[in-house]
Amino acid sequence: MLFTPLGAVGLDRIAVRELVREPERAGEILGSAWALRLAGGALGGLLAIGGMALLRRGDGEMLAMVAVLSGVMLVQSLDVIDAWNQSRLRSRTSVLAMSAGFLMRRRCAWR
Repeated sequence: MLFTPLGAVGLDRIAVRELVREPERAGEILGSAWALRLAGGALGGLLAIGGMALLRRGDGEMLAMVAVLSGVMLVQSLDVIDAWNQSRLRSRTSVLAMSAGFLMRRRCAWR
């Protein structure tokens, strides 16, 4: 959790603002935001794995769990799609997708 902010890099609001200001540069803005979020997520994941490797030497199970959970930061880089939807005032698409993900996660947690 300590390194999760590195994946977000605070780009969501900036990307939405720039997409509203310059919609003709949407591809460039979204590509840059995605690359920065992906790099930040990879850096955060590597720091988390490295920190765990240093702190819990010999605990391979915990290291594997941190590695898997660190992969979430890479997937979160795709949140730039939500920034594009927000800039186009299409929040319904984002809300439906997030609700579906939440419901699937809750359904899996019940089992």
